[in-house]
Amino acid sequence: MRLLGLSGVFQKTKYVRNETFCIFASSNGIGMYTIGEILSQTQGGYPKEVWRGKIACLEVESRMIGGQTEIEGASVFSFVLVKHGRLSVQYKGRRIDLVPNDIHSYAPGIPTKTLDVSEDYEGYCLIIDEDMVYKMPEMQRIVRAAFFSIAEFGQPKITLSKEQAQKMDEILSLLRQHILVPSLMQEEAVVTLCALFGIELLDIQQMMVESHRFITHTEIVFTNFLRLVQAHFMQHRDLQFYADHLCVTTTYLSRIVKKMSGSTVKSFISHALANEASILLKTTTRTITQIADDLGFADQASFCKFFTRMKGVSPKEFRLSEKNRTLKL
Repeated sequence: MRLLGLSGVFQKTKYVRNETFCIFASSNGIGMYTIGEILSQTQGGYPKEVWRGKIACLEVESRMIGGQTEIEGASVFSFVLVKHGRLSVQYKGRRIDLVPNDIHSYAPGIPTKTLDVSEDYEGYCLIIDEDMVYKMPEMQRIVRAAFFSIAEFGQPKITLSKEQAQKMDEILSLLRQHILVPSLMQEEAVVTLCALFGIELLDIQQMMVESHRFITHTEIVFTNFLRLVQAHFMQHRDLQFYADHLCVTTTYLSRIVKKMSGSTVKSFISHALANEASILLKTTTRTITQIADDLGFADQASFCKFFTRMKGVSPKEFRLSEKNRTLKL
């Protein structure tokens, strides 16, 4: 979870208890990891600021962020609000300096790299599991907010006014408190505050443009594409299927997805397949051959090649590591 949008989160393979912050990395590179997978690989359990392995609201300082880290495979939506200091990131080869009152957004598939951070850096990092975002109607504005600044301003960053930043800070502070302190209505409070964060951020973003032309066909097509992928990725991996269902040409759909996310239609489908494969490997006793068949692969070999490319380890190695981790807990 790159701490910008998560980069710093992935710097080491152990959990540091006094740093409210989870860190993960793979010797083979970063794969398509959910927040639960990232945190479950640590040796100290979940930080207190993580709710059910699905939502994290972390207060972050410069010492918690590692050196240069490049990732685009985290299966989460992430937002960083800078309070003090500076955090520098790279997006599409371009350096972006984040300073107080800036918000950086990350969505699955967006290529981002942490460059450096000032010693006095402080900020909030909100991380929400991708699967939760797509399954809960209350969270849909999180998707729009994450991609909005890229589509409108060409970068995953916006600068808030002092008053706007204060409002977002208050929402994140309240969210963190509700995660830290259990209550009978904790789930409702946590989900509502996440949704409120998305609503407020989207409202700020929309006010930053002179008109709302973007909140029309382009956004509708992209949002519906994401929903279609979640519903049909196991059966359909061809661009034509999604274009036909959205009543657009394949060229137009590719252009919209690229504009909104900086990624491709194929990468979104591959991302969904890799997530489903990891879930099946962890939670079922089905053989690798059966899982390959479930996911529509021609044979076990092609599935293993795909999974290794996406995750950095073979399906067998992944399942074994998960089994060993469970035995240690």
